[in-house]
Amino acid sequence: MKRILLLTLITSLLSFTLSAGPLHYACSSGNLKEVIKITSKAKDNYKVIKERDDAGCTLLHCAAMQGNLDIVWYLIAVMKKIAIKKNNPKLVQNYINIEDKGGETVIKWAQKFQHQKISTFLQDKLKKPLSGGPLHSACIAKNINNVRKIIAGTCSAPEMLTEQDECGDTPLHLAVTKNSPVIVGQLLTSMIQIATKLKNPKLVTNYLKMKNKNGQTVAQLAAKFKYKHILIIITKKMNALKKISCENLSKS
Repeated sequence: MKRILLLTLITSLLSFTLSAGPLHYACSSGNLKEVIKITSKAKDNYKVIKERDDAGCTLLHCAAMQGNLDIVWYLIAVMKKIAIKKNNPKLVQNYINIEDKGGETVIKWAQKFQHQKISTFLQDKLKKPLSGGPLHSACIAKNINNVRKIIAGTCSAPEMLTEQDECGDTPLHLAVTKNSPVIVGQLLTSMIQIATKLKNPKLVTNYLKMKNKNGQTVAQLAAKFKYKHILIIITKKMNALKKISCENLSKS
């Protein structure tokens, strides 16, 4: 069995080497930073993440074959954002069910190479395409270590922080609902770091303006539950952002 798997892997890698573009290579080699860099600059993310190589493999196929769970998370988060925007949850399911030229889906490849976490994650997405991602789960569990691990493992991709579940809640909404001030602080700090790096403070203000399906922002949720300590954290983080923005302006 192991010999057959090895031969299948070698064959797929040879095909991949001859036909893959930079994004397919980045997904296969586990280079999430490059994946984020290329996809974030694309005018049409939907077209880009569905791109196939000569073997019919999508970016998701390449990431799943090599067991790159972080890239699988990221690609699904991007597709979910598109699905929510287009009001079409089936886009996520269709993406997962795409077959390569050998008739293999992403889940089949993940199972062949025994990447159980990827297989389980994608099967769950087939059942509930707009359900929360790994950060949502960590926030619900109030597990700050997992939150930090996921953020670090996904290169602080904004798409992971702003990902919405079927109720429209971001991880930040759930952290507020669960009364987890440490996680609220961590999520906001991560977004401020991204905004500072990209020199775009609006990323943070837009993050805080995001509403769930009940039309609630994180500040409104905190006020609803009378979590004054969380409102204080949000205010402090915004003041810190203003200070950083002023410092950057003075340097330029």
